[in-house]
Amino acid sequence: MKVLIAGSRYYRDYQKILAVVKSLDIDLLIAGGCRGADTLGVRAARQCGIRYVEYPADWQRFGKSAGPIRNAQMLKMEKPDLVLVFHEDLTKSKGTRDMIISASLAGISYRIFT
Repeated sequence: MKVLIAGSRYYRDYQKILAVVKSLDIDLLIAGGCRGADTLGVRAARQCGIRYVEYPADWQRFGKSAGPIRNAQMLKMEKPDLVLVFHEDLTKSKGTRDMIISASLAGISYRIFT
């Protein structure tokens, strides 16, 4: 299964991410290359011997649009089966909410963890 990890740059609960990653049969983990949930997801993938790919946003080229552009690229290029969202408070998030909406519109399931 292809799984995309998204979430807060301030997310710190590595044990939760690791437990979720271990509970799934993941062939490829996809992440956006930001600190927080993305970085912890890649760390969990490494620890579990799971292949991973990162899509860092090109902030210099695209400015504030870089995050949504990167999110769309990850969904289009990798076609994940599931999006795992790790965030403390989605009411304070634009980027993570964008990923949830984009995944939903693409017909991709997502799970939210706080």
